[in-house]
Amino acid sequence: MSTRITVGVSRKIGQTDFGSSGNASAKATHRNETALSTNGKGQSRTREATDAQVRAIHAIASKANVSLASHLDSEFGVASPKQLTLRQASDLIEALKGRLDQTPA
Repeated sequence: MSTRITVGVSRKIGQTDFGSSGNASAKATHRNETALSTNGKGQSRTREATDAQVRAIHAIASKANVSLASHLDSEFGVASPKQLTLRQASDLIEALKGRLDQTPA
């Protein structure tokens, strides 16, 4: 899903005959949705993987016989699931579940 952000600026310009005219501009941009949240001051930050996600990643990787360290390094360039974003952790859990379904019992 994408998000549309529009930023606008307007300025009122006074004229010598006591009239005024306005000048406005706006710019719209589209962004792919990422795991961003605001800290209450309008500043955004990337949300980190939750503790529950980290535990699930370890458990599912173990059951699927996946070398978690090498998978994290090759797919995400990180050494620990704690370094993943919320979205990356969610995607990894789904991928590991898919491998778990393919692993013979």
